[in-house]
Amino acid sequence: MNEIRSHSAKALGDLHELLEHHVEGVRWSAAKLLTELADEESLPILEKYRKDIHIGGQIEEAIYAINGKSGLNIAERENVDISEMDNAKIMRLALDGTNWQLSEDSALKFTVTVSLPEKRRQKVYCIFQDKTGEQATALTLVYTECGPANEKAYEWALRLNTKLPFGAIGLREVDDKLIFVMVKSFLRDTVRPIELQKSIDRMAKEADALEKKLTGGDDHN
Repeated sequence: MNEIRSHSAKALGDLHELLEHHVEGVRWSAAKLLTELADEESLPILEKYRKDIHIGGQIEEAIYAINGKSGLNIAERENVDISEMDNAKIMRLALDGTNWQLSEDSALKFTVTVSLPEKRRQKVYCIFQDKTGEQATALTLVYTECGPANEKAYEWALRLNTKLPFGAIGLREVDDKLIFVMVKSFLRDTVRPIELQKSIDRMAKEADALEKKLTGGDDHN
C-alpha cells in the first residue's frame, strides 16, 4: 500500500484491476487506496462494486470521498460534535450538499425524499427514539419501504438478509397492510450526519432495486 501511495498518479489502473482480485484483503486494500486518492476517473469502476458483500462499505467511502458532497472532508464530517445538536440540526447537516428534500414530520421523525434515475424516487424515514423503560439505549432508526409483503415472499426476504451488504429486510404495518422495509439502526448518541447521509443514499438505491423486483417495476414509494 505504501509503495502504491508513492506512485499514486500511475496506480489507478492497477488498483481498478485489483478490485477483482481473488483475495478479499487485497480487494479491500485497493478500495481503501482509491478512497485516499479520490480520483474522479475511478467513479465508473467503483459503481460496479457498490453492492459487493465484502467491500461494499469501503467502496461507498471511496465514492463519497470523490463526490465530496459538502465543503468538509470525510474525516472532519465524521468528527462533528453532535452533543448539543437537536435532531433537526443533525438532519440538516446530513442533507448538506445534496438535492434531497427534507420534511420534519415531528421533533423525532423526518422524511427524506431522494431522487433516483428514470424519474423514480424513494422516501427514507429517520426516527430518533428516546430511551424508555423497555429500551435502555436511544437509537436512530433509518428505514424505507420496499413494497407489499406476502407470505410467499417471506422466505425470499429472509434468505436475502444473509446476502445484503447493507441494512436488513423487515416487516412493518402501514395503513393496516404489511410491507417489506429496509432498515438500519444507529446509536443516537454517536451517530454522525455523514453516516446518516451515506445510509440514506445507499438505502434509497438498494430499496428501489428491491421494489422493482417486488412490484414488477412500479414506483410505490
